[in-house]
Amino acid sequence: MSADSFGDRAMSSPNASCYRSPQDDHQNHRNSGWRLDLKHWLLTNTLVAGILALIWLILRTGAKPSRFTYPCQQAAASAATLAFVAPALSAILNGRRRLANAVRTPVGMAIAAGGLVCAAGLWCCVSGPWSYAESVAAPRQARDGLSRVVIAYHPGAHDGSSGRDNVHLIDDAVRMMVDEAVMAFAGTTSLIEAWEQIIPDPTRKVAIKINCQIAGIFTKAKVVFPICDGLIARGVPPDNIIIYDRRQTGFNYAGFVRDPDGPGIRVGVLTEGDFGGYSAHSNLYHIAKLLIDESGEFDCDYIINVPVCKALDGYSGVTLSMKNHYGTCDPEHTDIHNAICERNALSAIRDKTRLIVLDACYCEYKWINGRDQTWVDVVNKIMIGDDPVAIDYLGWQIIEQLRSDHALPPCNPYPYFIDYAADVYGLGTNDPEQMEIIELLLPRGDLDGDGDVDLWDFATFGPCYSGQGTIPPPACNEESFSRSDLDDDGDVDLADFATFAMNFTGPQ
Repeated sequence: MSADSFGDRAMSSPNASCYRSPQDDHQNHRNSGWRLDLKHWLLTNTLVAGILALIWLILRTGAKPSRFTYPCQQAAASAATLAFVAPALSAILNGRRRLANAVRTPVGMAIAAGGLVCAAGLWCCVSGPWSYAESVAAPRQARDGLSRVVIAYHPGAHDGSSGRDNVHLIDDAVRMMVDEAVMAFAGTTSLIEAWEQIIPDPTRKVAIKINCQIAGIFTKAKVVFPICDGLIARGVPPDNIIIYDRRQTGFNYAGFVRDPDGPGIRVGVLTEGDFGGYSAHSNLYHIAKLLIDESGEFDCDYIINVPVCKALDGYSGVTLSMKNHYGTCDPEHTDIHNAICERNALSAIRDKTRLIVLDACYCEYKWINGRDQTWVDVVNKIMIGDDPVAIDYLGWQIIEQLRSDHALPPCNPYPYFIDYAADVYGLGTNDPEQMEIIELLLPRGDLDGDGDVDLWDFATFGPCYSGQGTIPPPACNEESFSRSDLDDDGDVDLADFATFAMNFTGPQ
């Protein structure tokens, strides 16, 4: 067929209106040409402006991070961030499915991790010698009269198996929960400073009360060891740290080994006579001698209570922080609810308690005496405070929620001792309105709660970046903005991005 006949057919076909002449092509080429020129001009000049702003920011800030708060430096930081982050964010949002598939390859993960590390390194250069403590603003402070309770949750704290013992916990995740919760409770971003607040005098002995009474649910060693490390970092000699319980039934499963003599951290059992066993007190109870030994051999000035999350059907309803001191005092009683309160009101317990760390990595929501773990669920939480009533109230709510989830009736009996402790003995509050509850989702930057920090989390974090602004950007809702504010200072800025980059893991 000749060229002429093809042209004739094209002009005579029903789609002849789609035919473009050479003149039309030339005009379209001219139109598209200036658009491409404009696009290239904008891209080039935006990048140049970003580089110049970054250079100016580094030169003006120098080795004094405090200058970063100046308005000019903030403007330069915003310009540089927009110049470099906006194109990357746009590409992520437009092709996140392909990007997600690509980043799962070894090369993709290496590139993504390298980019985040470089960005974190750039921030380190801008802010001078970098530490996590310097990267966040002043922490939130408890309002007058409120009991502060920190609840840390890490979805990756358990190995995913059917096991419910110490060995089935992921050490790094549990340690992160304990350390982050301790810092949040103390209102500081320095772990050392937090333990300095909790333990005023590091020359004193510290007693750590655990709960290993039965072999089905118990305080785990992987929860206690970060506490011991914090005490030692504070300056407490290892020989002055005493871990104790009434019995050692669950020691093997919990990761503890009886060693009352040391050297180093000592672990003992009161019914075996360790640390002096029990001594008469106030003609009412026998109390652990390590809390009242005036000779000084065992006398501990500080208590850290590390209970478990457990229902106690037929007895007190639940056993949490206050009931845990039945291992500190003898268990004889006529009214268990008042007896729990009376023991916790003793000055040797009330005045010496510095911290409560509720081990809620697992929770037994229906009590079975023995090794049976049928009713033990993975919860992956650590709860920290110094108000035993507030801790017990919130722990009780976890148990009731699990019972409801498994179609069980509420705890029986009702845990009256929580009400008595608040209303009669004045040991704390059972009113959530009188609590400052701080919830931590870990690791910081895991915005979708799947246990890792990856590009899916950045797809939430990126649109919420606001610099010093406290109002969510148009593409970010309030919930995402709050979760992206990793240092809880009311904005999503470079400090939050530095934390995100440092915690970036890629898909796990």
